[in-house]
Amino acid sequence: MATTTDEVLYWHMVWDSRTHIRGENRSAILNLDLPHEILFRLLVTPGPQLAIQSRAASYFVDLAGTRFNEVLDYLRAFFVRLVQTCDLSSPELAILPDGRGSEFDFPRPSPSWLMLEEFCKGLRRHKQLCDQLRSIPIRWL
Repeated sequence: MATTTDEVLYWHMVWDSRTHIRGENRSAILNLDLPHEILFRLLVTPGPQLAIQSRAASYFVDLAGTRFNEVLDYLRAFFVRLVQTCDLSSPELAILPDGRGSEFDFPRPSPSWLMLEEFCKGLRRHKQLCDQLRSIPIRWL
């Protein structure tokens, strides 16, 4: 059951028809049904002390204590999709050609990799989870 502490505010950015950037404040509830593209948007939303990234990592680490396999499956699918869709060597985690037009294709700040790294750093608190995820080529795990 989701609680208000699982709710995260983020800036939802999109390209408009003239390829201008526009956005709006939105919220999402952290859970294992959260679409991967929304988790990605949360993780590349800047904020003070990278609070969103730390909070999301804590949520998954805490949940892994009781639902390890489900958390592992969710995060594995998220990271595989990220590897297939984004150029992880670019600062803004640029979209790969095959990912253009997908839900992962939205404007994001250039230090996006730093924000994703902070999320992965938080996940490292759960050694077994990270050991299992290391088979995916994400350098921050």
